[in-house]
Order: sequence, then C-alpha cells, then structure tokens
Amino acid sequence: MLRLDSQKDKPDRLRLYNAIKESMAEGVKIVIPNELRERAENDKAYLKRVFATNYGVTNPDSPRQVQEVLAELSESYPEIAFHCYDVVTGKWTSKAKALEQLRGLNLKFVDDLILYRNTTAFTKAFDSLEKACDGDGFIHPDISFQVTNRVSYSNPGLMSIPKKLLWQVVQPRKPGWSIWRVDIKNQEPWIFINRLGIKRLQEFLKLSGQLGLYKLIYQDIYGVLPNDIQYKEMKIAWNALTYGSSKKSLIESTFHMGETETCPSDNGRAFYDWYSSFPEIKNYQKEIRSMAYGGKRIIDTVFGTPIQLEHCPPSAASRRLMDYWIQGTGADILAFLVINFLNYIETYHLQDDLRFYYTRHDEVILEMSPRFLNHAGAGPAADKLRYVFKHTIDDWAPCELEVEKVESITDLAELSSDEEG
Repeated sequence: MLRLDSQKDKPDRLRLYNAIKESMAEGVKIVIPNELRERAENDKAYLKRVFATNYGVTNPDSPRQVQEVLAELSESYPEIAFHCYDVVTGKWTSKAKALEQLRGLNLKFVDDLILYRNTTAFTKAFDSLEKACDGDGFIHPDISFQVTNRVSYSNPGLMSIPKKLLWQVVQPRKPGWSIWRVDIKNQEPWIFINRLGIKRLQEFLKLSGQLGLYKLIYQDIYGVLPNDIQYKEMKIAWNALTYGSSKKSLIESTFHMGETETCPSDNGRAFYDWYSSFPEIKNYQKEIRSMAYGGKRIIDTVFGTPIQLEHCPPSAASRRLMDYWIQGTGADILAFLVINFLNYIETYHLQDDLRFYYTRHDEVILEMSPRFLNHAGAGPAADKLRYVFKHTIDDWAPCELEVEKVESITDLAELSSDEEG
C-alpha cells in the first residue's frame, strides 16, 4: 500500500505528463464493432418513430418541440417545471443537465429523450474517433492540465465520451492483452471528510464497504436505505452542499428524500440539518467565505500544491475555493498512483506484462499481458493491482478501490446508464 505524507510528499507532475505523452504518442487503439454502430443507428431510427407516434414530435432534435411536451407533462409532474422552466426568463429548457435530474422518475418521455440523445452521441463519437484515427487505427490525443491539474485530452476529447462506450471501442495495443481499470471510489468525500477531520464521518468511510457511503448516510438520517431515486438525490445533495449550495436551493431541487409509502418527502431538510450539525463543516465554510470575500484567489491542496482561481466575484470564488482544493488533491493523488505503478513494474521487471495506458477522471487504465493473467488468474491479478494502487494519506483510512477487467457491453441501454465518478 502506498502511504503518503501530506507534509513531505510532492507529486511529480512532469513525470506523469511524460508518461501520458509517451503512451499517447504510441496511441490508443480504436476498433468500432460494426454491430455496435448498426445497433446505434437502428435504435436512433426506431426512437424517431416512437417520438412521432407517441408524442407527436416529428423532430426530437428540435428544442421547441421537446419543450412543448415538457410543458404539457409538467402539469402532472412538478419536478419537470422546477428543472426545465426558468421563472425569471419565462423560458423552458431541454438541456442535458436539466433532463438528467429527471432520470429515474418513470417519465417515459424523458427517458426516451435521454436514450435518443445518448444514441445520437454514440454515432457522433464513432465518427469523431474514426476521423481521428491514423492509418493503423490509433488515435493520438493532445494532453493538457486543467486549472486543478486534472488531466485533459483533446483531438479527440476522450473525457467527453461516456466511459462505458469508450471501453467498447478502446482495445489493447497488443494482440491477446486485456484492459484493466482501477477506479478510486468516493474520492472527493474521502478527501473532504478526512481533511476536515470529521470523526463520525471517518467511521462511515471505514464501514461503507459494499453498501456505500451515501447509503450509509441516508440510513443514518432517515432510518431506511434509499431507493434508486433517493440514492441519486443523496449524491447530488452531498455534492451541492460540499461546494456551497444553500438550504433553499437544496429544498427546491430535492423531491424524494425522506419519502415513504406513508410519509411525503421532506425535500432534503433532514439531510441539510444533519450536514450542518458538524462543527467542522461550519468552521470550514466560514473560513472559505472569509477567504473569498477577503480577496484570496489561491488555495492549496492537501499536499500544498497551489491552485490559482480565475478572476471572479466573491460568491463564485467561494464555490470554486471549496471545489478546487478537492479536485486538485485528487489530481495530486492520481500522479502519485501512476508513478507508484511505474516504479513497481520497473522494480519487479514487469514492463513486458503490465503497461500504463491512460487516465480518466479518478481512474487509471492499464494493459495486462495474457502471460501475466494466465499465470496469476483474474482474481489474484486484480488483488495485485489493488495492492499497488491502494493508498492512504497520513493517518487516514485507506481509500476504497474498484479493480476490474474491462468487458464488452452490447446493450446500448446499459451503455446509456453511464455515470462518471
């Protein structure tokens, strides 16, 4: 396990950059299965017929036609009006961010629209990737660092392609090899909770296991486990409050938390009160706002890496200060992990069996030789990677990891359920 000292260890971002640059120079192998492309095109044509027949929408790409249906449905489902209607401008929206808040509410029109747009995105992604391929079927994205030092890819933009779809078209660079992913679970709350030293929530992190942190929190507040919709609202509410959202905003955007067969939703009020009950959080929010309104526009990560904010007013600076140090710490950790992996394969002479491929958000993507996999077996191979990538900072409990071999998915509906993070 990698043990990091927040006072002494500094991320070697140059080595990370060179490792990614070298990998991208070799390229990412792209193979788009004909059946996947045909399925996407057929599904898109089918959904167009559904919109024309069931909803009277002759062009599902037309915002006006879509918004007319949303306005009509909002009379029965007030959630639609909240997310898709601006009372100030008097205008409706059908943008993806608004629709995503309605996913899982059994609104057939919304679910069909999201599926249609995802299917359209798939066909566009196929075209974009194919256009970017060289003569041997490899793409060579440009790499850069965002303001928080998160890695970004462009030409083509790998980060904008749903990861489940990406896994279906990205292939190992050598025949017979397999692709593996190492995903850091709940990294942002793990950083937030431990950095603030919230003892009770640190215990939640230790107990989260298979149940998950957000389900544990929901159960602690409401006495029951959340259903799928409540779980999604719980995650959104946590992130919103972590980055400075108000109680009013939370209540207005939460419709199902606390809801049971016999009780209506409390619109997240109990969660807000629970969250605000921690003195560590109150003091932290006060400190951040004091920094923002005092003109400070630089904040350090856990490892002391300075993050410079863009010019912005105090209210925006407050939210970004709350966001950037967490994102920056995640970027620092990713650098540590990639370099630790490179050191490991060099030390044990495994360069011919394990290879770094690329990073994506909180994930590290690797390649594994058939010799290594067949000798170790899938379970032990995953355990070996888990050992290499498991990490802790100072006296924090180790972060949870998900390690798995990437498998093909042929169901576009499953691909469309992709969630980052």
